[in-house]
Amino acid sequence: MFGRQFNYNRHSRLHRSQTRRRKVKRAGTLFKLLGWMLIAAHLVFLLSGVLTQYTERDARLRWAMYYLLGGVLCLLVSWLIDRTSWRSRSRRRPSYAEEEGSVLILVLVMLALVSGIVLETQVSARAMHRLESARVQREQLRHAAGAGVWDAVRRLADDEDLAVDHAWEPWAQPVSTLNPDGIRVDVSVRDENRWFDVNNLSLPDRTDLRPARVILRDILTQCGHLTPATPVQALGDWVDSDDRGLLESFHYQERDPAYSTANRVLYSWAEWLSVEGWRKEDFDPRPRVEPPGPFRGTLSDAVTVLPVPRVSPVPVNLNTATADTLRGVLGLEQEALVRELISRRKAAPLRSLDAAVSAVDPDALQMLLPYLAVRSAYFRIEAEAILGESRQRIQVLARREPGGTVEVLRWLR
Repeated sequence: MFGRQFNYNRHSRLHRSQTRRRKVKRAGTLFKLLGWMLIAAHLVFLLSGVLTQYTERDARLRWAMYYLLGGVLCLLVSWLIDRTSWRSRSRRRPSYAEEEGSVLILVLVMLALVSGIVLETQVSARAMHRLESARVQREQLRHAAGAGVWDAVRRLADDEDLAVDHAWEPWAQPVSTLNPDGIRVDVSVRDENRWFDVNNLSLPDRTDLRPARVILRDILTQCGHLTPATPVQALGDWVDSDDRGLLESFHYQERDPAYSTANRVLYSWAEWLSVEGWRKEDFDPRPRVEPPGPFRGTLSDAVTVLPVPRVSPVPVNLNTATADTLRGVLGLEQEALVRELISRRKAAPLRSLDAAVSAVDPDALQMLLPYLAVRSAYFRIEAEAILGESRQRIQVLARREPGGTVEVLRWLR
């Protein structure tokens, strides 16, 4: 009886030991196969990363590195398992059932890994297809918007009456077209000479010319700014060509971060906000009050920024200028003349300066003439291409010479 019990316990311990060895062997084999499969996946992603486009290359190479690290780690674990159980494996050959079970597990793991790689490849392919489709659509929209810009340039060059520009001419009318690809293109041309160009402040003062700083002060005053002297002085010092002024570079060196005045014309509205005394709120539209009149204007309806060099002031077109612009250029005391000009140009375009401002004192008129014109030279063309929810906008600044030649000066966006 005692011998039977001893043999039973011995066989039970042997069975448990064999079970543990089988589990350890399966784990080692599993890690080994998983490691080689991950290394194979690493090679697949490495090859696809080298061959794919730049937008997906970094992600694929990163995944290839992850797979390589995972494969090396699995092989290291498999090696450690083999090292700790090599004596046990040498004493006993695994049974056919054990080998069959290990192979089944390995096959299942391999199928799962292959399925994961295929799924990831499909997802990546779909993502790449979406990205490529979006890129192609952006290019189509950009091309359509560019075609709209060049059509507007052609209309400007084909103007039949280059001596006079007004708001009823064909180039001034918004155009909306639908091209064969189903893209709607909206194009508008904005006359930049309808506003006073603040970059006129970059010109040196002349005794025979009304100072540009005085014009800008009048514009700010009629726009409700109570203390226009300091911001106008700062803007003049920013755009003039020297450092002789009250608010030059030394003033901005005390800021954090420190910077200097540009000593050149403004390039954009955003740059304007870097100048002392100017805030974004200064350009916000003011509530419209009826009837319109002085001291009710909006700054953004009276001025513009033309980033072009000049040796004389960029004039204001009397046929298209806003009432706020006219009040600033002609003077706040010329309210009656402003109303008369607006009334006369509604009936017919103003074709000469002499007839338009005949009521102005001759001495004052001579100081104003360089700021006045009845034609325009600068235009802002904006084209927007629309397809479903996607949009692409292009805006350019163009200059038209007196002979009709149109030159694109700057692609703004």
